[in-house]
Amino acid sequence: LGNSKGFGYIYYNNEESAEKAKNCLNRKDYYGKPLDIVNLIPFKSKSISNNALFIMNFPTSFTENDLKKLFAKYGEVKYASISNVLFLY
Repeated sequence: LGNSKGFGYIYYNNEESAEKAKNCLNRKDYYGKPLDIVNLIPFKSKSISNNALFIMNFPTSFTENDLKKLFAKYGEVKYASISNVLFLY
């Protein structure tokens, strides 16, 4: 699979948790880099998913469990995923 590229996805059970996490962590310095967090636009969709976030700039040593722990304080995390490939369409 390869190593993390420092970005991934968080899916919450509800929109409120995702919004709270985004408002609290977006552009916050984390290990020397500002986290970039935006609402996820699912593949082949034109609408934004309000309970899913795309996160960039976290440490490449992060595991999915580390990512989940960081975001769990803002609500129940349904799913966390770290990517090693970035798709831009």
